[in-house]
Amino acid sequence: MEYFISIAVHNQHETTLRCLRYIAKHSPKDTMVVIYDNASKPSLFDWLLSYGLLGSRIGDPYCYIVEDGLPLKFHFAKSNDGYIEAHNHTAKIFLETDAQYFVVLNNDTEVCSGWLEAMRAKIDAGASQVGILREGFGNRLDPSGFGEYQSELAKAEYCEGSAFMMSRTA
Repeated sequence: MEYFISIAVHNQHETTLRCLRYIAKHSPKDTMVVIYDNASKPSLFDWLLSYGLLGSRIGDPYCYIVEDGLPLKFHFAKSNDGYIEAHNHTAKIFLETDAQYFVVLNNDTEVCSGWLEAMRAKIDAGASQVGILREGFGNRLDPSGFGEYQSELAKAEYCEGSAFMMSRTA
């Protein structure tokens, strides 16, 4: 796998499913997603299974979103460990894989075609890590808007990170 995507969840099952479908549609085939379930009730795994949305193949360590074939791994926390702990844990899992790029993604993000490649291009050009900030509400990542920060300062009412990528060598 080239890309390892970490998503922390706590409930918000339909939101997360929408995010996973966007990932499946707009990401290269060599992408793996690890879901850190922060004690959702029911777990995202059980919820997907109850709707017939989760499948598996004999001998394969991953399960899949049935319609999309997106490979998923799940980690189940006994309590809500929070966002940072979830991604620290999945970073350790990343180190046990052969994936080259570690990506943290919010579960309410709708990615677009080329999103991983655009972030990777910045890293391959010398950045040690790449983060995507958005102003306002609505997490839709469109790589046509990727660029460098300008020297001009602007006041933002609200800003948050949607995605973050770093290479194995960082």
